[in-house]
Amino acid sequence: MLEYKIVKRPQFTVVGIARKFNNATAYKEIPKFWQEHVKSELIDDICGDYGICFDDGKNGEFTYYIADDYIPWMEYPKTVEIKVIPAHTWAVFACEGKLPQSLQKLNDEIWKQWLPNNGKYCLADNFNIEFYLPTGNDSDENYSEIWLPVRKINK
Repeated sequence: MLEYKIVKRPQFTVVGIARKFNNATAYKEIPKFWQEHVKSELIDDICGDYGICFDDGKNGEFTYYIADDYIPWMEYPKTVEIKVIPAHTWAVFACEGKLPQSLQKLNDEIWKQWLPNNGKYCLADNFNIEFYLPTGNDSDENYSEIWLPVRKINK
């Protein structure tokens, strides 16, 4: 069984850039989005502490944000979007290893095994968050997390 911790977090605000993806091709296309972003001028404003998936509930598509914490006194380019992430209880799953492979493997385990079989928690909202600690290299020692907004199942 996957190890996780339950954490309560207050509402917070992020700023980022967004693109729509299809569930069937996302594992191939999202890393390309990151590569494009890292080479763009926006990297100076949005370094990418978060990858946030918002399920649009349409045609197997979702919106993915490369985002950072919003700092109100900063001036951001007009092309970025600001999103409020509501307060939630989160199931937090730690991930170590080469990206994106380690994170994609963990994501599959969460959605295909943990979420349907844990018996204690169900999804509480239509998004999830990838949190990254920057290592500055393409290392096998990268640390990241996947946060799922959850609520206890009443039995």
